[in-house]
Amino acid sequence: NSNATKTLSQAIVTASVADVILIQNIKISHSTNNFAWGIAILGDGTVIKDNDIGYCAFDGITIQSGIQGFSIINNFIHNNTQSGIEIQATTAYGGLIAFNIFYANGADGINSAQNGSGAIPNFIIGNTFDSNTGDGYEWSAATIAQASALFLNNIFSNNTGYGLNFSNASHTSAYLSAQNIIVD
Repeated sequence: NSNATKTLSQAIVTASVADVILIQNIKISHSTNNFAWGIAILGDGTVIKDNDIGYCAFDGITIQSGIQGFSIINNFIHNNTQSGIEIQATTAYGGLIAFNIFYANGADGINSAQNGSGAIPNFIIGNTFDSNTGDGYEWSAATIAQASALFLNNIFSNNTGYGLNFSNASHTSAYLSAQNIIVD
């Protein structure tokens, strides 16, 4: 396919059923022949591990509303026109985002519009957010319930915006954060 035929294409779309799907050792990264989105998570239990996801016209990974138990581990997510990961509105919980590198994305490393809290928070552990045009991690939802995410041992450096940005004025104590390194 040419770049023009992929205007609204997705490289990989997971099923919208509650099965475990493993996406591993895939390269979705070409600077001149790119997809609109890299991976769309539509089903619970999806595992995205050891991949190179870059140069998408929009987001590298999109997590659909209401997804539970996803894992995004040890990926290089870079040079996407928008965010590395977009977590869509309403709850997406019980997820693990760990040991990834978010580099030089056109918006945020991760943008979360998640506006509620599930039984289990999302765990954001051991990631590097570097040189993103927006924030390292932006939580843009209007409301966030208590303990919606745990940030542990992440590195935020050289992002044009903030390392961690809870950008809506109505945010209260909605997250747990420990031992993160934020460098401006």
